[in-house]
Amino acid sequence: MKRSLRQDKGETDFTPASQISEWELLMNGEPLPIKEVYRQDPRTIRIILENPLVDKAVIRYLYGAMPDASRPVLDNSPLALPLEEYQSVLQ
Repeated sequence: MKRSLRQDKGETDFTPASQISEWELLMNGEPLPIKEVYRQDPRTIRIILENPLVDKAVIRYLYGAMPDASRPVLDNSPLALPLEEYQSVLQ
């Protein structure tokens, strides 16, 4: 997934580089097992699934009332702000 950094706010990168928490993919309403979520480069988060997608899926980040934010994506601005809640459909 591509992440837009707000360079005018001092963002040029994000952390952590690996074991990023709280990404979720659903296919037909069922969660898909995620193998790994990591920083590919300063603008890209790579999500590796246990199995390939065979249909469209919903991808979500920090979704719901009480998401697990133990290792959230933080920008490198002076305030180290988290990536905002996100939801989209992958075709």
